[in-house]
Amino acid sequence: MLKEELSSECGLVMNPMLVQDTTKHVWQCSQVGNGQIRRAVSHTHSSATTKVMKNNTSSFIYVNVSETWKNAQSYCRVKHTDLASVRNQSENEQLKMMLNNSPTWIGLYRNAWMWSDGSAYSFPNWAPNKPLSEDNYSCGTTYLEKWHNSACNGYNYFLCYTDVKDQRLLKVELKTTDASVDMEVLQNDILEKFNQRLMENGLSEFTLRWVKQLDGNIFHKKEQEEEKEETEEEICAVTLTL
Repeated sequence: MLKEELSSECGLVMNPMLVQDTTKHVWQCSQVGNGQIRRAVSHTHSSATTKVMKNNTSSFIYVNVSETWKNAQSYCRVKHTDLASVRNQSENEQLKMMLNNSPTWIGLYRNAWMWSDGSAYSFPNWAPNKPLSEDNYSCGTTYLEKWHNSACNGYNYFLCYTDVKDQRLLKVELKTTDASVDMEVLQNDILEKFNQRLMENGLSEFTLRWVKQLDGNIFHKKEQEEEKEETEEEICAVTLTL
């Protein structure tokens, strides 16, 4: 990671002496562990595992791979929503149950201290005598239930979060007069039409996806015995997500 990139992301001037020591430990930015945030050291990469805990508004995902704050942020934004934001004591207690007693990256960083997703933090939970005033300690960790600020080029495990979205299952019946039409082949075109109709009706915040049935197919053919002509219904289901 280029130090210019880290400086831009974390709002700090990098100090090469903080990158890594000879024992394969590295200085870290803000971490979470037992509810606190502070500067700390941890080992570099280990095998990746994750833990997930959900509440009414989001899911927290603990990733035990050591990364810099910026790399952790990039991972969370690609795989989930962002680095975790801790907005109240209830969420802080949730994290306590997920974490080992080691510093862990969260989304806190210094640009008048805010969260990685752009939201302001209104739940200060700093460890005693934190945050440190040094310019290069501009990223947040949680450790022993308190927050600490650390150098952003250090390596830590990290916490992501994913927004919990409201989902509805819809059953759809499609009729065709051509028995040779393969609806599975047309599934993407059909879904695109559905989404287009949602946008036309001012519902662009909703997204649709198909749900596969037990046999692995999306569509299930249902013959209409009462109609003599060769008319068939294709039964399928989609989820509507807000």
